Amino acid sequence: MSLRVDSSSKIILGVAAVAVLAVGTVLFLRSRGNAPTSAPLDKDRFSLANVPLVRNIYNYFYPTKPVEKPVITLGSEAKRIGTIGELKNNLLKVKGQHKELDALIIYGDAALEINEDPGILALNPMKLILVGPRIVHKPFSLDRLDSNMAKAGWDSPYGSEFSSEHTTFPEIYITEVDSVQEALDAKPPISRQTSKPYRTVYSVKA
Repeated sequence: MSLRVDSSSKIILGVAAVAVLAVGTVLFLRSRGNAPTSAPLDKDRFSLANVPLVRNIYNYFYPTKPVEKPVITLGSEAKRIGTIGELKNNLLKVKGQHKELDALIIYGDAALEINEDPGILALNPMKLILVGPRIVHKPFSLDRLDSNMAKAGWDSPYGSEFSSEHTTFPEIYITEVDSVQEALDAKPPISRQTSKPYRTVYSVKA
């Protein structure tokens, strides 16, 4: 009596054998303290590392840590930014240093109004935290910050298509908070279209 094994069964058995071997190797190395901690798998030549199942097992035991996005602060509680020109100069100094920011914090005078974009969007922040300054909506302005934010998908009551020259209120949501830390800890709302967090603006109460 002979046992017949078709080709599909052979494939399944082969994959299972590779998986068992990979898991056994990882567990053995872990028990001996010799398992790699950060060395990347070799993608340039054929090896077990190129087998998707093995790679998934490896990534399970050695997950890649997410890169933390920086927080940049312009001005300070003691030395606040007083003019748009000063704000532009500060933004230029940090432009291009990072692909994306977790937050951009701006300390400015209470009389500082931001209508046209002084270079904020170029820094690509997930959160804009204003301590003192206000975003305003002045009709018939070029490169208006709030309009550009709405078009870029920031949290807005109107969506990216709205633009009006007859309103005097910002086209984006501005959430009031009691402190900078509260803004940093806040969880932005999730976009229904992208399932990702909205970029958001926070204003710290005086």
